[in-house]
Amino acid sequence: MIPILRHEPGSVTPASGMYALVDHYGEATSYSVRRNKGERLPMVSAISNAGPFWFVLMDETHQPARAA
Repeated sequence: MIPILRHEPGSVTPASGMYALVDHYGEATSYSVRRNKGERLPMVSAISNAGPFWFVLMDETHQPARAA
């Protein structure tokens, strides 16, 4: 099993790709950003009973295709 690494908002990205915002329990939100290696993730704040929020690097091979 491959571990899912959590990245704090505002931290520097270890790799280029799409980062999705998830809550403490891993539930997806509707927010994601594309960052290059070494760029900072955006700061986010939210009021929720789900605890802190984290970014996770998405495996882009499993992303749905988008039509133009």
